Amino acid sequence: MRGAALSVLGIGSYLPPSRPVRDLVVAQGGDINGYDGWDNICLAGADDHPSTMAARALDAALKEAAILPADLKLVVYAGGSRDYVPPWSVAAEVMRLHDIPGSCIGYDIAAGCLGSLVALNLARAWLAGEECGYAAVITAERWSHTVDRSDSGSQRIWGLSDGATAIILGMEAPGRSLGEFRGAVFSSRADLNGYVLVKYGGTQYPVAPPGESPFRRVLASTRFNDLWEAYCERLSRVLSMLSERFGMEMRHLVCNQINPAMVMTIADMAEIPMERVVQTGREIGHLGGSDIVLGLRRLLDRGAIDGPVALVSSTPYAFGAGLFVPVTARRRYAELGFVETQSHV
Repeated sequence: MRGAALSVLGIGSYLPPSRPVRDLVVAQGGDINGYDGWDNICLAGADDHPSTMAARALDAALKEAAILPADLKLVVYAGGSRDYVPPWSVAAEVMRLHDIPGSCIGYDIAAGCLGSLVALNLARAWLAGEECGYAAVITAERWSHTVDRSDSGSQRIWGLSDGATAIILGMEAPGRSLGEFRGAVFSSRADLNGYVLVKYGGTQYPVAPPGESPFRRVLASTRFNDLWEAYCERLSRVLSMLSERFGMEMRHLVCNQINPAMVMTIADMAEIPMERVVQTGREIGHLGGSDIVLGLRRLLDRGAIDGPVALVSSTPYAFGAGLFVPVTARRRYAELGFVETQSHV
């Protein structure tokens, strides 16, 4: 599969209306002093669930790709939010809503905010094995109701937002492609699993005690400086791995919108100036795995991509970086003899 290119054929999104974060904090009796996160987040409506938001995003992506739902061979759901706990599947529900036939397989993966990058890599391998067909990677989050904005200790997750994205992929479709996903590299920190935790609903704590929200996200007691150092070390590592594997100078950066400081830190590590870094967080907050899809959409809409794009995302226990080569740059790098130097998965 070395060098196999996954063509990006369509990108769609669904974003509920946005609200200022500070207004929400004040309304919940919280203290905005010291808050330096994103200014706005999107808030899901009563009928906005991961499956319905993802289905609307998929509508837009299919339209741009000019393919029918029946053309899909694979649907991967990579979001962290679900209408119901497993074994209920968001991917299967989106397939049902679109009447996608049984010849397509749908499944959900759980990789936190790294989900869409992992799913892109999985789709690349799947379609390379099939040697034909199309895949959809869909990501949705309904996070806003899980955040206690009256708790100043939770400031780092006040920017969690609601919404969905979808991306349509195919093997070797140059005439219709927006660009190519070339692959990704990953590194793990399993000891940080559970840093952000929804405590109740699993087998260890199946029922929340009286007066406690079953949806509330809590942060572990890990010192913030220790977490920051771990993030920086692993993100720097995957950026080095990406450069080593592909041997290209990254010209643009699309990354998870964890918070403004982390975006700037990733840009510094990638040695990419901020004018070449996509920021969606100020308008819509942090949307998990959807961030890199929304960022790629924005970058494509600008129409000024002049080289390879680094796609960087993470979750506390895992980190990844991928390569997107736009149509405008693909021919140039083919002429220069593009060679993939290593094969990391």
